[in-house]
Parts: sequence; structure tokens; C-alpha cells
Amino acid sequence: MHHDHHTRAPRRLRRGLALGATALLLLAGCADDEATTGDTTAPAGDESTTTAGDATTTTEAMTDTVSMPTVEIVATDFAFEIPEPVPAGIVEVTLVNDGEETHHVQLAQLNEDVTMEDLQGALESGDEGAALGMVTLVGGVGTVDPGDERSAIVELEEGAHVALCFIPGEDGVPHLAKGMVAPFEVTDEGNEAEAPETDGDIVLGDYSIGLPEGFAGQGTFRVVNEGEEPHEVMFMRLLDGKTLADVGAWAATMEGPPPFTSAGGMQGLQAGGDVVGYLDLDLEDGTYVAICGIPDAEGTPHVDLGMITSFTVGEMTEGEGEGDEEEGGDATTTTAGDEM
Repeated sequence: MHHDHHTRAPRRLRRGLALGATALLLLAGCADDEATTGDTTAPAGDESTTTAGDATTTTEAMTDTVSMPTVEIVATDFAFEIPEPVPAGIVEVTLVNDGEETHHVQLAQLNEDVTMEDLQGALESGDEGAALGMVTLVGGVGTVDPGDERSAIVELEEGAHVALCFIPGEDGVPHLAKGMVAPFEVTDEGNEAEAPETDGDIVLGDYSIGLPEGFAGQGTFRVVNEGEEPHEVMFMRLLDGKTLADVGAWAATMEGPPPFTSAGGMQGLQAGGDVVGYLDLDLEDGTYVAICGIPDAEGTPHVDLGMITSFTVGEMTEGEGEGDEEEGGDATTTTAGDEM
């Protein structure tokens, strides 16, 4: 988001990558569960589906365990389709990108006495600080390329929420200004799902991204923001033969296809460690960069303040990572299976 968070300012991703180009060069050393909503006491195998527009929520009853509800959000150019009702509690949110541009979905709960009109006014005026102060960031699904889908597990409380996409188009206009702002209500549907067992924590701070020891991009991980500012973690896989220098060159102009593919991540989490999310990862082999693109109060993307780390999954292909090492910066480079 830009958070301001993600109230991410209208220029968030573009600004985060463009202004972060130097940081990328200097700092880097480089289930899908069927969802359950409602009654979980019916005989195993009974299934019901509710439809809201083209989005659906599927419920499969289980006898011995409580399934985690899945909320499928469909992104198009430029709108969100969100099924109703959205249950409170632990839910898996899946973002399906049916558009022709990259999208993400930042979820936020409106604070008490804040209306959608209040939030829209702050967003339209460009006052990101004011907008951030009106909501609690509860995570969401990181960037998803056209035709792809990714998921994140979040915990939602009853109340008014909003889904936003802060990514700007080639024209520099953020998608939220083109209609990707969708209010939705979270209600108590009796969801008793529990947080998943995890293989470690991804810890976000001011300004660092801490990956678990031996992080290999496989498993379920809790994402917690222990900083005093909102933070996110976005994963990008470098295309074979591409380097961070290529990312920097592309970010400077934003022309042509990017030298990486989006690999999801966790959208902005409120500061203080009270709001956490979970990522069930199965990253394909390759070289990755993890960043936080949210800006600080002065508008500097956190990636420029050190929130970048790189890691590899599996065997690197010939040409990957070559020429990436530069002096300077505090970024950490980890290799799957090695200690950080």
C-alpha cells in the first residue's frame, strides 16, 4: 500500500521501485485448503457454494477438524470482486488476478467512527498520513501477476473493512484511483479455525526483514511487524539470467517488461506486533529479492532504508546473481539451507 500504508500512496510501487533502484544495487548482495464458512457439523462431503458476482466462497464440512475458510477475491482492471459474507477469524485470502496488469490486495479495518467517505476523501486528497490514521492494516496478498493467483492467511475482526490496490499503472495513476477500492463487511459466522502451525517467523522491523534460519521458501511462516511503522514483505523472483543491475535499470524508466516475476507476499501489517499474518510458501527455484516498499513519513520507501534481502531457492541457474555484489548497504543475502 503505501501504505501510508498502503494507503500506499498513489505512487507507491512505482516510487518504491524507482527510488529503491539504488538500494537494490547497493544493498543486495546478490491450502489451497477448500474453504469452510458457516456450519462445520454437517456430514463430511456436504458442500455448499454462495456466489457474489463472479466471486465464490465454498464451504466443505468436516467431521473431525475445522477447515479454514477461504475468501477468494478476484482482481480485474480495475475492480475487486469480494464474496459475502466474509467471516471473522482466521481466514485464507486468495487473490486471483484476472486483469492484464499486476495487482495486490491490501486489507484494512476502518477505525471506530471512520466512514468510507472519510477514507475516500483522504485518499483522493493524497493525504496518506491521514488515511493511514483512519485504518488498521491487517495484511493481504502481495503482488500477483496477470493470470496468476496467490494466498495469505490473515485474522479479521468484525466490522467495516476495505480492500485496496496501490500499484500504479504505466500512466503513474494508482489503481485505487481507477476503482480498486472496495468496502466489505466482516461478520461473525462462527468461524472456529485456528492459526496454522508454522516453520518459523518472518520478522519485520524498522528497517529490516528477518528470515528464519535456513529459509528455503518452503513451508508456513508467521509474519509479524515488530517495528514502529507499518511494514510489508514482497517477494520478486529474478528471471533467469537477470541480475539486480537489470532491476535497477528497469526501475529507472519502468519501460518494457520487468526483469522479475511477482511471487506474492504479505501486504502491510500495523505496527506494534499485535497484527500478524501467515504465508504458506512453495516458491520455485531461483533467486529472489524481498522488500518493503511502504514509505516513511518523509516519503522514503523502506527499501531505501535497508528493508531488502535476497535469497535463493534450490540451485541457481547459470547467469543468475552474477554481477550483483556491490559494496555498501546492510541487506542480507541468504541461500536456501544456509544459516543466515
